[in-house]
Amino acid sequence: FAFSVPAISRGEPLQRYHWKSLPQGMKNSPTICQYFIAQALSPAQQKHPRSMILLNMDDLLIAAPTRAEMEQTCGSVVAGVQNAGLEISTSKIQEVPPWKYLGWRMTEQTITPPKIQLRSSVHTLQGLQQLLGEVNWVRPMLGITNCELAPLFNLLRGDCDIRSPRSLTPEAQVALERVTEAIQ
Repeated sequence: FAFSVPAISRGEPLQRYHWKSLPQGMKNSPTICQYFIAQALSPAQQKHPRSMILLNMDDLLIAAPTRAEMEQTCGSVVAGVQNAGLEISTSKIQEVPPWKYLGWRMTEQTITPPKIQLRSSVHTLQGLQQLLGEVNWVRPMLGITNCELAPLFNLLRGDCDIRSPRSLTPEAQVALERVTEAIQ
């Protein structure tokens, strides 16, 4: 199980965490998980203020001004996570370029954003949910507010069956066009 924790007023990087298992049936399990993982990573963040630790779902990005500082920060992060009884998958560790993080491709000189293609038509609730998942993923990068996307979110109301029919209203189409224009 993995998720990210935003800091108050985005004063710090998002924190991303992974947990092997959570108590089933508890609606607050992600909150509990976030709390414990934040506690595990807090010492590393305090010990290495010049380093940036970004966490999002099951991705962790550690950056620092020098390779030595980055290695020290990584050591502190791994120690903090292990001391909390958690694990970081060694198969996901990328030490040499190109690095990939949330679809972005990074080298020492360039950062290439992911190619984003949004579906232009929606026929079911499931299709709408997939579209909104894609939109929510790119929204922070594009500077588009939830208010601007309200017509799309309003389409979620109604029948909860994932096969229930949905179609874009004129207002929702305008909101989707705004996202598409921002991507280009």
